[in-house]
Amino acid sequence: MHRVSTIHMVIGLATGVIVFGVVQARSAAPNGNDKTKPILSGRWQLNRDLSEDADRKLQNMREGMAGSGGDHGGGMGRGGGMGRGGGMGRGGGMEPGGGSAGGMEQMRAQMEEAQRMLKETPSTVAIVHEDPKLTVVDGDGRQRTLYTDKRKVTADGHEVKTKWDRERVVAETKVGESVKVIETYELAPDRRQLVVDMKMEISMMGRSRSISIRRVYDKTSE
Repeated sequence: MHRVSTIHMVIGLATGVIVFGVVQARSAAPNGNDKTKPILSGRWQLNRDLSEDADRKLQNMREGMAGSGGDHGGGMGRGGGMGRGGGMGRGGGMEPGGGSAGGMEQMRAQMEEAQRMLKETPSTVAIVHEDPKLTVVDGDGRQRTLYTDKRKVTADGHEVKTKWDRERVVAETKVGESVKVIETYELAPDRRQLVVDMKMEISMMGRSRSISIRRVYDKTSE
């Protein structure tokens, strides 16, 4: 009887050791669903041939909206403001069916600020990326420090929240209650090019419009 109990105890201990070893091995093994996040650090030079012209694209958008009745149907007019049906005419005053003149002027200012952000095209960008901290410095020495863990920061007077979306870094800048600018940073497969998409989104009276500008940067140094 004593020998049987001893055998059972030995078997139990051995089983426990095996189970513990399996658990430890699984914990140490890499998860096949996790991918190492890319590091964006380096110096980057604008590739003008592969990048979109922001001024031209914004102008085409205004002309297209004006041609489709956007200047009367609440879209963005030629001057970047709201069309007559949306509450703001070319003069920026109050129109029938619209909101207060002050509110419309504020909307106009926010849209102009968002368009200014889209048109800014740094010829060079230096990035220091120690995730979650991401520091971006353009050729004029202007610096922004973002955090990819969704931490909110203030940059140029606006609230910015940054996060990972798979292998892309997405920074959302709140220009106003109805206007935001979304930047997306993504490395090309060979890691030698950085693609930056800038998108302006406007939501008002149940309608939304957006426009995106793509810039491509070539890596010049680590």
